[in-house]
Amino acid sequence: MRDLILTGGRIIDPATGRDETADIAFGDGKVAEIGRDLPTRDAEIVDVRGLLVVPGRIREFERRSSQSWPL
Repeated sequence: MRDLILTGGRIIDPATGRDETADIAFGDGKVAEIGRDLPTRDAEIVDVRGLLVVPGRIREFERRSSQSWPL
């Protein structure tokens, strides 16, 4: 099941060498599929055209953003 689909973003994954504009689907808190024109039934859709999507860095960002940063 897909919970969330980010559409039209530039997906960069240094581990696999991926650098393309595509959609990325998430299910159960993990990347479920990457491709173009993914089926969107029952998923929250977020248009991310013009933005970078870097799947391997999402958890790192979550950890860092939950910390207090001095201004």
